[in-house]
Amino acid sequence: MPFTVPIRIRTSPLLLVAVVLLLVALLASLVPAPASAAGIRKVAVTRNITFTGTTTSPVQLDVWKPAGARGAPVLVLLHGGGWARSGRQEWDNNGWTGTFARAGYVIVNADYRLACNNGFTTVASLTDTDISTRALPVKADPALCNHTMADALDDANAAVGWAATNARRYGGDPHRIVLMGGSAGAHLALLVASEPNSPRSIRGVVAFSPPADIEWLNTYKRKLSEAVAAAIGCDFTTCPDQWRPYNPFRQVLAGASPVPTYIMRSRLDSVTPFGQVRTFATAALRAGVPLTLHEPKNKMSTCHGPWSCERQGVAGTTRSLRLDVITWIRVRVLGGVGTY
Repeated sequence: MPFTVPIRIRTSPLLLVAVVLLLVALLASLVPAPASAAGIRKVAVTRNITFTGTTTSPVQLDVWKPAGARGAPVLVLLHGGGWARSGRQEWDNNGWTGTFARAGYVIVNADYRLACNNGFTTVASLTDTDISTRALPVKADPALCNHTMADALDDANAAVGWAATNARRYGGDPHRIVLMGGSAGAHLALLVASEPNSPRSIRGVVAFSPPADIEWLNTYKRKLSEAVAAAIGCDFTTCPDQWRPYNPFRQVLAGASPVPTYIMRSRLDSVTPFGQVRTFATAALRAGVPLTLHEPKNKMSTCHGPWSCERQGVAGTTRSLRLDVITWIRVRVLGGVGTY
């Protein structure tokens, strides 16, 4: 009659450690490396490309091309600053252009025309500290002043059009464009992506601390509503019909294009409060927009925009907010595939 002899296998603690480390390495390989991993890809930068505007007031952008890029996703960046301040260099100053270029994205970092000195009003109660989305301040280019929100939106759309037309020249895929903006730039990104006739080349939008319902800001008398009024050229009481076309919330109600959307906001952000993001999010979900809401682990955080929220450790460590966005784009926008 056959019989078996039990065999005991002694497992070495060192072997277990080796197996665990191997599994960690395999999992890590599935996620794009953060910006701190310098040298992942060499990057070529072409600066000061005029994509719209006039000879005397050109509106320009910079392109960051990863070495060897071919069919890479394209990331169009729109800076913050209350529609009246700052410039595209804020993304450079805080390292985000380099992060995403080294992760395999073709970066189109664009300026847009601003409402500074447009003759409406000086927004005295809204300080640079209030709307600062940058660790290193960037002054507005005077040549871009004396304009309105309509001009800013036209330029944001033009930046997307330029990116689609020129993507292949820089190794990008014109059919895989993602918009990313902070504060006022997030507002413009949401508008461009949520228009019912938005270009099909737009595959996703990342919005940090967006003014997502500007009428809500007016109702609750938030000081950012004064910046909105200055940018539009009139206050809501005088001309509500001129505000509505620039309200992402209204665009969603009107039948927004269901572009995957990532919104980062803190509950105690006094500039772009949680309440107005909530009204937008509710409408977006009802409209079938694939929406991801991200907030600081610190529920008492008052951060506004990517730089301050990154410094406060939104996703746990200094640069993990960037990694979270890269991972979200890969999974939700690119279908889980690599960048190129």
